[in-house]
Amino acid sequence: MDVGTMHQSDIGLYLTCPMQFFLRKKLRQPEPGRHPNAVTGSALHWAIEIWHKHGQKLMDRQFCDNFFLHYFHETIKGNDPMTLAHKEGPIPPVMWEWGKHDQDHLLSDAQTVFYNYTGQEHNLNANVLMTESEFDVTYYRTHYAGSVDQIRIADDGTLELWDFKFSSFKPGQSYLDRGYQFTLYAFAMLRGSFFSLPDDPDCNEIYHTQIGELPARCVWYHLPNLLPYKRNTGTAKKGDLRGDPRIFTYRDSNTVKFGMKNIRKIVSQIRRDVFPMAPRVSGSCNAFCHLHDACKNIEEGLPADTQRQAGEAALYDFFNETAII
Repeated sequence: MDVGTMHQSDIGLYLTCPMQFFLRKKLRQPEPGRHPNAVTGSALHWAIEIWHKHGQKLMDRQFCDNFFLHYFHETIKGNDPMTLAHKEGPIPPVMWEWGKHDQDHLLSDAQTVFYNYTGQEHNLNANVLMTESEFDVTYYRTHYAGSVDQIRIADDGTLELWDFKFSSFKPGQSYLDRGYQFTLYAFAMLRGSFFSLPDDPDCNEIYHTQIGELPARCVWYHLPNLLPYKRNTGTAKKGDLRGDPRIFTYRDSNTVKFGMKNIRKIVSQIRRDVFPMAPRVSGSCNAFCHLHDACKNIEEGLPADTQRQAGEAALYDFFNETAII
C-alpha cells in the first residue's frame, strides 16, 4: 500500500485495528457520522486556541459560556479547523445517539471545563509559542504531518509540548512514557518544520518555523479534571476540581530514537498490506466500531459496501452466484 503522508492518528488507528485502517485509508469507507464527544473536544480545542490568541484574559462565567457556545455551534456545522482540515466529501452529521450523554449535558460540561481552564494560573500566565500549529517531517523517506495543540515556553526558558484531551480515558504513566504521539511530535520539534496561517483572512502568507530541539517536558492535559465533583467523596468536597489536569512525561534523544524506529516498523507493515482484524480483547472489535458491518463483509468474502440488512437468504444467494467452480 502506498502510505502517502502519515499522521499520528493513522498510527493510532492501525494499532487499534489494522483492518479498520485498511477500510478507512485504502478502501475509503466513509464514516457514517461524527461522535458527539469528538465534536465537543474539537470545539474545546478551537475555543482554547482563540482564547490564547486574544490575550488569554480572565472572563466571567456568563461571557465564558457564550464565548464557547459560539464555537460549539460552529463545530456542529463542521466549520471548525479540525473538521475542515480532514474534509473529504460531505461532512457527516453528528450522531448524538452515540454519546453517553445528550447534547445539553455535553455542552454544559464543556462550558464548565472551558471556564475553569481560563481560570487556571498556569493558563492565564502561559507563554504560548505556538498553538494548533501544523508540522511536517520526514523519517526514512516517509513523510509525516500533523498538528500540535500547543508549544509553551516554561519559566526556566525550556519548551513544553502540550496536548489537550477531553476523553474520559486517563492514561497511566507507562502508557504516556511509551505513547507514539508525543514521540512523533517531539521528533517534529527536533527535525521538522512548523507552519501556520496568519490571523488576517486577507493575508495568504504561511509562516514557517524550525525549532530544532526536543521538548523538556510533554504534558497530557486532561480536561475532564476541570469538572467539579458533584458530591463529597472520601478525599474531596463537592465543588472541588477532580485534580491537576497536567500529567507529565518526557522524551529524550534515546526515547525518540527508539520510538521512531518502532513507528517505522508500523509503516513497513502498512506498506506490505498487513491488515489483520483486531481481536475482541483489544476493545475495537465490537458494535462501537462504525465500520463493523464492512469488516464482517470482508471476513465473509463480500464487497465491503454490501448492505448486511439484506438478511441471511440474500447472503446465501450471493455466495452461490459468485462461487468459483
